[in-house]
Amino acid sequence: MGIYREGLFFTPASSGYGQADSRKAAERFVERFNEIGSMRPGDYGRVTRNASYFIGLLRWGRLG
Repeated sequence: MGIYREGLFFTPASSGYGQADSRKAAERFVERFNEIGSMRPGDYGRVTRNASYFIGLLRWGRLG
């Protein structure tokens, strides 16, 4: 994970191909998460294409 053009950049180990998401998409994800609190990526399908990575970050943060 990294930052790219004010957004987040994810590179899955399985494919090695990175994909970026805009800052607005990340903000929409956070807003929606605060509304519903769901940890299911499918609940964010209209918000961001990278919901599974955002949820992974949330889970990782809870471990620390």
